[in-house]
Amino acid sequence: MSNHHITVSERMAMFEQSYGNNFDALKYFHDLIHACGQFFENIFEADDANHGMKLMLRHIAQTEVETDDWEELIEDPALLYSKSPMAPLIHELSAYAQFGIVLDASIDEPARKAKLKEQVEQLNKLHRFAQPFMREKEDDDLKRLVDHVNGRWAIDNKQPVHPRGLAALSNLKVQTVANAISSQKSMLRLEKGHLPYSAALDWLESKKGYWQSVWQDQSTEDSTEAPIEEDDSPYILLPFARDGSAFHPGLKINGVYRIGVDYGYEPFTDFDKALERLLQMPKPCWIRKNPNGFLVRIALKSWRRVRSDKVKYL
Repeated sequence: MSNHHITVSERMAMFEQSYGNNFDALKYFHDLIHACGQFFENIFEADDANHGMKLMLRHIAQTEVETDDWEELIEDPALLYSKSPMAPLIHELSAYAQFGIVLDASIDEPARKAKLKEQVEQLNKLHRFAQPFMREKEDDDLKRLVDHVNGRWAIDNKQPVHPRGLAALSNLKVQTVANAISSQKSMLRLEKGHLPYSAALDWLESKKGYWQSVWQDQSTEDSTEAPIEEDDSPYILLPFARDGSAFHPGLKINGVYRIGVDYGYEPFTDFDKALERLLQMPKPCWIRKNPNGFLVRIALKSWRRVRSDKVKYL
C-alpha cells in the first residue's frame, strides 16, 4: 500500500497542484498580525500601538500609503506575506510533510538534513509564539502542519511518534488512531505519550495514505529552488513556471501585465500589484509571449525567493 514508487517529479507536481488546499497560510498570516496588533493595543496606549504598527507595516511593505488605522494596511496581506520568512518556510515544509520531498535538492543529503532540522525548529518556534494570539481560532491550521512535520521528522530519525503525527502521516483522523491504540488486537502501545518508532512505522506502511520520505535520495536535479547566496539584498517571492521562467517586470504586453483568470485576464500596469494578485490566486497563472510572438498562458510550478536586485535580469 506504499506510495514509494511514485517519483519525485510526480510528487512535486502533485504538491504544486494541491498546495493551499489544506492550509490557507495567507489568511493565517493576516489573522496572526491582526491578533498581535490587538495585543499591542491592550498593553500600550491605543494611539501609540496604532502608530507603531503603521510604521512597521509600511516599512515591511515599502509603502507610503497614508491611513488612520493600521488594520487597513493588512486588508490585503499578500505583499507583506511575500516578504515574510514564514512564506517559504511553510511552503517548503508543506512539501516535506505531505510528500516526503524537499524543494531544494541542490545540496547534498547531510546538508538537506541539517536544513530540515533548522526549519522544523523554526516552525515549532513560530507555532509556540503564535499560540497565545490564536487560541480563539476553532481550526489551527498551523498546528496541523506542525503535527505533520514533527511526525515525519520523528519517523525519518527513528524516534518515537506522537499520535497526532501518526494521524497526519496516515491521512487519518486523530480519533481513528486513538481507536487503533486502544484496540486489544493492536500492536500500538503508548510509551510516555508517544508510540515506539518500529511499531509506528509498521502501522504506517500498512496505510494507503502514507507517503514514505524520499528526500534523502533526491537527485540534485530534483529541485524547484535555486541556492540562495548570503547577501544583504532583500528577497521577494516570485512565481516560476515549469520551464524555469519567472513572472518578472519585463512581461508587459501593450503596457499591462496580464494575469490569467479563467479564459480571460486581469490587466495590471504595476508589477507589485500584479504580483500581489498572483499571490492571492489558488492557481496562479499569467500570460506572456513565447519566442514566436504568440500569447501563451503560463501556470505556476513553484514560488521561489529571489534577490530583489536580480529580478530585472530574469
